[in-house]
Amino acid sequence: MALGWTFLAISLRREYDLPPPKNWTSSWGEGQESLKKTDIWIEQINQQFKSIIKVTRSDVVNRIIKDYSEKLSVKDLKSIKSDNFDDVKFARWIIEELKRKRKNGEGTSYDKVVMSVRPSLDIREPRKQKTKTSGINDLSTHGEPREPITKNKKVLSG
Repeated sequence: MALGWTFLAISLRREYDLPPPKNWTSSWGEGQESLKKTDIWIEQINQQFKSIIKVTRSDVVNRIIKDYSEKLSVKDLKSIKSDNFDDVKFARWIIEELKRKRKNGEGTSYDKVVMSVRPSLDIREPRKQKTKTSGINDLSTHGEPREPITKNKKVLSG
């Protein structure tokens, strides 16, 4: 929902030629790029269908979202993290979490708080399940280990 409001705010500011708010930094530029891209797509749709079909930015964005997978990929999550993770906000969150836990009488340390959130910050590929393959030392049909297979045993002497 926040993405929609941000997109709307950027759209209105652009439409009325307003400068970005002081607290908006790089996201304003990224928003401008997104708006330009959607404008190009809208123009392409208008040209393709001779303006018989008219779409809005919301129509284009909703179409893209509808076609996108329900689950974000690992690549998407990593990209979002690299674009949005802020060390200062993370440090503030840790401090607030420590204060909250101490206020509630929960004994905790900095390391415990960081480790509690670390798994959600480490984005990894889902592990593939290991498949059992027969190896040289697997049990034989009689339940005893097999002898390793050796071919052409040659002893080299120096």
